[in-house]
Amino acid sequence: MSSFVSKWVVLQRHAVGADDLDAAGVVRDDVVARWIDEARHAYLECCPVLRETAERAGCVVRSETRSLPSGAEFGAPASVNVSAGATEIWPTEFAIEVRLRSYGSADDVARSASCTVSIVDPANGEPRELGDAVREEMIALAHTAQHFN
Repeated sequence: MSSFVSKWVVLQRHAVGADDLDAAGVVRDDVVARWIDEARHAYLECCPVLRETAERAGCVVRSETRSLPSGAEFGAPASVNVSAGATEIWPTEFAIEVRLRSYGSADDVARSASCTVSIVDPANGEPRELGDAVREEMIALAHTAQHFN
């Protein structure tokens, strides 16, 4: 098996407790969704240029999760590390990958979720160009990423 190591802008560690498990004893789907939302939000907190660009244009930053793994895929781990970083940038949106890696179970796994972020006009929902400054911010964040997951 081959693999590579990537660095992430955001890394959050979650101890898994009884409240995070469902009746079958596996991680609940809503817990996975919350962890993904928290990591995406933490990444966006690192993006002041994105927020300023949206505000100057009278727009809002919109983000959504496009795909997420089920909680059952993680079983009943002792902990889950959740990381986030931008992976692709297009003229009107960019993608954030959120990586979830379980530890402390018989079947530790790594799964990913896909999120998109855009600047939209609140009046009509139309996306706006991100611009070079936002693109440069994403690149700078990637270059200064410090976390492994």
